Amino acid sequence: MLSGVSDARRFEVAIGRESGAIERFSVGDTQLITSALAPNYWRAPTDNDVGNKVPERCSVWRRAGRDRRLLQLSVERLGATRVVVCARGTLPLGDSRYSTTYTVFGTGDVVVTHSTIPEGRLPEIPRIGMQMEIPGQFCTTTWYGRGPHENHWDRKAGAQLGVYSMPTAELVHPYCRPQETGNRCDVRWAMFAGPNGIGLLAVGMPTIKFSAWPCAMDDLESAKHVHEVPRRERIHHKHRIRLAP
Repeated sequence: MLSGVSDARRFEVAIGRESGAIERFSVGDTQLITSALAPNYWRAPTDNDVGNKVPERCSVWRRAGRDRRLLQLSVERLGATRVVVCARGTLPLGDSRYSTTYTVFGTGDVVVTHSTIPEGRLPEIPRIGMQMEIPGQFCTTTWYGRGPHENHWDRKAGAQLGVYSMPTAELVHPYCRPQETGNRCDVRWAMFAGPNGIGLLAVGMPTIKFSAWPCAMDDLESAKHVHEVPRRERIHHKHRIRLAP
């Protein structure tokens, strides 16, 4: 679930007719996202991925989310305070399909549900999740989950559950060779906020994994050394849906 963190009652959610994605989300005069919330099936390869030849074997998934094709967009109003928008389409891999449902409440909360159905002889999917950019002024991240350091599903026992907070730009780990970085597991909620307290809240149902980088995923993948990774004005935030209980 996504929600704007603010005392303002006026909010706007805009879903593109051609993309089927949330392209604008604002509370009052504050834009909460700076690029569309879109499906993503790739990650900047880790050292283990490179050793296992994931970039070569699974390369068909690199642009699957970007090259998706929207086939149907439906809108249903349920009462005075709830609207359900469902986007259905295909992925450029065999007969693979996806669907994303947005339930928008009058409170400013948006429940996002995404599913992918791969069809055909395909390699494993490096990731199933969503990705977007958020404003650079959301300089502080606070979350309830495992931390404070980076952790993964198979390497998280040393990261205790708790409420943590740090500058958003410091969520990443400076690996010598840039790669997937900064993941946090078993997260109940994560808030990205600016100095004025306004920001974006992502809530798991029940949990999510998330990371946030001051660069694009393409920046991580194309750089060979950590000093070659640029720092963008916008924060590239991704939160991943939970794949199993």
